[in-house]
Amino acid sequence: MGKPVYESTVDSLNTKVWIITQKENREMKQTRVGKTMIKMKDKDSVTSEETKEAITSGTHYLIFDVTNLKNRKEMADTSAKVEVVSPTKKMTSINLQPMMNHFGGGISLIEKGEYLFTINLNIGSGYQTTQFKYEVK
Repeated sequence: MGKPVYESTVDSLNTKVWIITQKENREMKQTRVGKTMIKMKDKDSVTSEETKEAITSGTHYLIFDVTNLKNRKEMADTSAKVEVVSPTKKMTSINLQPMMNHFGGGISLIEKGEYLFTINLNIGSGYQTTQFKYEVK
């Protein structure tokens, strides 16, 4: 997947974000590693049509990875929501779906220009907010 578009560490939580096109997402699923991940996910749970739609909708796919640096474990058992503000100041909100070891969701980045992303991670009794900008050229 390459280098993340955003990475930070706050209070022993390391967060990384990748934004790839839906075409790249489909191509990644066709690789040997991608097919293995799909099989592993299918054994653990059944993905609903609603979840599949949330993952594959839009022009891009956002991957949000959170790792607790104290024990080196991913924190995909929490919940995450992303708010996206477009270059023309239109705001959309998406609940990210928990995947095997990350959160993911389809997003629409149709306009060219700079987007503002705010990811709210709900961790039990607290939360962490991550904010970054991403430019579509």
